[in-house]
Amino acid sequence: MAHLSQESFDAHAVDVGGGEKPGVRAPCLVARVTERHELITSGPYAVVRHPIYTAMLGLLIATGLTFGTPTSTVAGAVLYVIGTWLRTRAEERLLEAAFGDRYAAYRRRVPALIPWPRPR
Repeated sequence: MAHLSQESFDAHAVDVGGGEKPGVRAPCLVARVTERHELITSGPYAVVRHPIYTAMLGLLIATGLTFGTPTSTVAGAVLYVIGTWLRTRAEERLLEAAFGDRYAAYRRRVPALIPWPRPR
């Protein structure tokens, strides 16, 4: 997923303040790519394409192991992976349409969620 700076967040967030708090902004929940987005492939994006989703999966598993049962932990992880797979498929279609061959090469080179080695 393209990394967003604070400036980019401000430009692409939606106004949720209404009349009482104009200017209060929140991220848009719909996946989209605009002309201001850049393809970032360094840092955590060099290890996995979706590092935030990877971190959330790790937190879900850690929380489940600490406070849950094995059954609830596995069920939660399976549901999370299915939902994340659906979301990332939509995001990656947008990214490939926006960045073309650069994103396709990045996608072949870097795993989506689990940082295991890929053949080169």
